[in-house]
Amino acid sequence: MVYGKKLSEAVTSDFKNCIVKLKYSTVQSSSIDVNSGENFLLLAKPKELNLKRSNIKINWVSKDDSDYAKKGLKNYSNVYKINLSTDYPALFVWLDFKVGSGMDGVFSTNGFNMLESSKEIFLGTNKQVSTDDIKNSLTVTHLKENMN
Repeated sequence: MVYGKKLSEAVTSDFKNCIVKLKYSTVQSSSIDVNSGENFLLLAKPKELNLKRSNIKINWVSKDDSDYAKKGLKNYSNVYKINLSTDYPALFVWLDFKVGSGMDGVFSTNGFNMLESSKEIFLGTNKQVSTDDIKNSLTVTHLKENMN
């Protein structure tokens, strides 16, 4: 639906205001092998979308010793949870560290879309660092921020 219209009734200009989010899950058999994920579909070119400029904030960073966090980043001795929030949807959000910060690690995901108001990302690193150092060293960019 595009603002209460059927997609077949939408005019081309409506497509510039629409991002389609797809969620799926499948169960393989009685062994409960669940596969799930999500994707998105843009109905216009990214540069033609009527996106508002998002203000993405890093709310907090915490050490995370949960099995869930360690499963995806099992090759790293330290795992941290990063909580982000945004006021408007943001496409192709990219996390990185400031040049010269001395920080390194691997994010559980990057180049992601923030279609909800908050998102949690995990960081795996083999360095002993404080949560404040991580928060102060992170940079966040997204598509609209880099478009004219």
